[in-house]
Amino acid sequence: MSGDQGHFDGKKSLVTILLAAANVIVFAVQALTGDIHSSGYMIAHGADYWPLTLSGEYWRLFTSMFMHFSLEHLGSNMISLIAMGLIVEHALGHIRYAVTYLLSGIAAGLVSCFYHRAVGSAAVSAGASGAIFGLTGAIAALALFDKAGQYGIDKRRVPMAVIFSVLVGIESSVDTAAHIGGLLAGFLISFVMFLINSGRENF
Repeated sequence: MSGDQGHFDGKKSLVTILLAAANVIVFAVQALTGDIHSSGYMIAHGADYWPLTLSGEYWRLFTSMFMHFSLEHLGSNMISLIAMGLIVEHALGHIRYAVTYLLSGIAAGLVSCFYHRAVGSAAVSAGASGAIFGLTGAIAALALFDKAGQYGIDKRRVPMAVIFSVLVGIESSVDTAAHIGGLLAGFLISFVMFLINSGRENF
């Protein structure tokens, strides 16, 4: 299931394009209609805030993935999303890529909630970085376990993915717990997908 990862292909990158567009649209709407620098505004419009999220407002784990606190926050995340999304989407295909991205983002939000509750922090979390770290985990898992090269992951791209993750972390360093959660989730999800796919091919 390899792809020409060095070249942009709109059809093969459809989900990445849609995810980036959704993030940009949400940011534009919120920046034009409210104060994205205000924690109160962000909480009111879907940011991840553990006292509310863990009290039953679990939808925040999803909505918070598409919210950003500044243009710089959005920009660094979208650069990393496109750079790594092109690699992972070409390798996994649209559906499995979307599942990996969204589940990694949700897992990142959950880890963030439980961490901040444990340390007694009232942090407000938003942004695509948790899901993007999931893509880094996916690249690492496929590069490590796909000995046959069926997913077309060039192991030389792993350091690049790590560098982009560091850049995301610098811009979004307020929520390291979410980054770790997303990274581990992406790694595990892709590993499970690899095992399932390998098992099918053995029959």
